[in-house]
Amino acid sequence: MYIHIASGVADLHSVDFIHNDLHEQQFLYQDGLFKLNDFNYAKPMYVDKNTNETCTISEKFSMGLFGRSLEEMQYKVDYEGFTPVKPDKIDVWMMGNLMYTVLTDLQVWNKKKRRNEDIKLKQAKRLVAGERPPIPKHILESNDPVHIAMMNALDMTWKYNWMERPSARSIADYLIRELRTITGEEAPDLRINFLNEVSLFLYIPSYIVSLTYGLHLS
Repeated sequence: MYIHIASGVADLHSVDFIHNDLHEQQFLYQDGLFKLNDFNYAKPMYVDKNTNETCTISEKFSMGLFGRSLEEMQYKVDYEGFTPVKPDKIDVWMMGNLMYTVLTDLQVWNKKKRRNEDIKLKQAKRLVAGERPPIPKHILESNDPVHIAMMNALDMTWKYNWMERPSARSIADYLIRELRTITGEEAPDLRINFLNEVSLFLYIPSYIVSLTYGLHLS
């Protein structure tokens, strides 16, 4: 499932959009595949015509604190070390929130308390200070190569400095390599067929985007 998550996000980024609302309810399961869904909050990524670099954003984060990225929480709590961030790195952090739930069966945020703004603010401040949600001991101390690969991918998504945070594609590629190492299979690149499964027409204000993606693991 990690590969499905990272590859779906990477494909969205490849057409210069971010999802902007990644969590466990944003994927549909069909024919053995987890497919990225719900693009109501998707946003385009802009490129600086002078530098050809993706533009950073420093404000106008549209969502609340629950389930969001580190940089958005830094902005919300007026963290003095906040720096403008490239939008795809926001998605990568949120991708980590989802991967954490898949790995641990826990959530970054306590859903029972999600409506309590004071509690959310305290949790946000702890994350901004460098705290991370706990990983159960049996996973943290596991020698299972699957657990190790999943924890490594999680660490990549949660790099504190967004400039050091890998792209979704780099994380997907890492996971594919690890899967091959673990299974011992020398199958063709799993990413080759990633754009062949299903076509989704997404409505975004002022934009109509046709995306096609899926992942063959056979």
